[in-house]
Amino acid sequence: VDELPGPPRGTGLRRLWCDHVGVLRSARRQGARLIHFPKGWVPLRKPPGLRFLATIHDAIPEYCAVHHPGGTSRLKRAYFAWALRHSLNKADLIVTDSDASRDHLASISPAAAGKMRTVWLGPGISILPGNVGRDSLLVLGSRQPHKAIRQTLRMLSGWMARTPGSPALRITGLSGWPAEWGSAPDLPGAVWLGRVPDDQLAREYARAKALVLLSEIEGFGLPALEAVLSGAAVCYRNVSSVGELMQGAPGAWDGRDEEGFHRALHEALAAPPAAWAAVRERLARDARWDQTAATMLGLYAQMLD
Repeated sequence: VDELPGPPRGTGLRRLWCDHVGVLRSARRQGARLIHFPKGWVPLRKPPGLRFLATIHDAIPEYCAVHHPGGTSRLKRAYFAWALRHSLNKADLIVTDSDASRDHLASISPAAAGKMRTVWLGPGISILPGNVGRDSLLVLGSRQPHKAIRQTLRMLSGWMARTPGSPALRITGLSGWPAEWGSAPDLPGAVWLGRVPDDQLAREYARAKALVLLSEIEGFGLPALEAVLSGAAVCYRNVSSVGELMQGAPGAWDGRDEEGFHRALHEALAAPPAAWAAVRERLARDARWDQTAATMLGLYAQMLD
């Protein structure tokens, strides 16, 4: 294994140079026959005799360009829209995280559908044993519009107002209500944690009664996986890869109205421990890094044969 140092912060012209030129120079020096691009963006030029495997986790940039335009510069949106289609067309094999992401990518480039493989991931943090006295609802905050955090917190405000003795609300990723979101809802006792390191995030999962995850689209749904493995319930929007990952677990919201969300959150919190234990057992069996690694090594061998 030869690990090449990346450019500082991985942005700008230096990043583009590494993506399109530097990696090919390195491959030529080493006599490589296969390059795996774990972020999906393959170079403009593909030398003869060299095979490309691209992991394209999701089609979120494409989704946001359609449903939430204006979040990034027009030039940046145009580049990543081009890069996604270029990778779909030029990669010899494409790995993605879920069948939902595979189907979304295939809708963008139908010709690429036959060379896609779904490979599940494992948790992104170390899982801690859950606390006995779980006392909070957890929201992983973000300004990214597809995460739907503004909508999530507004609906949680309504739920807390009509639910005496509701668990405390803890929000990572944000230090407070963003000014650009307008007037803030009433969130009594909410704790805004800001960005947290992985070890603290693991502790937040371990103390949470439930994670509230209402993203419009996810590539895989790591937060849902990590919460369930940590012993928390999950209230989730039953779409894209999260719906695929949860497979009908309690707490599914159809995304239609606030009353439906209230029912879904109540269902997630009221479900018997055995129901969540069954979900946890299934995910612990199916979402494992050793299985991911074995599958990827098999794909490498297949491409080099």
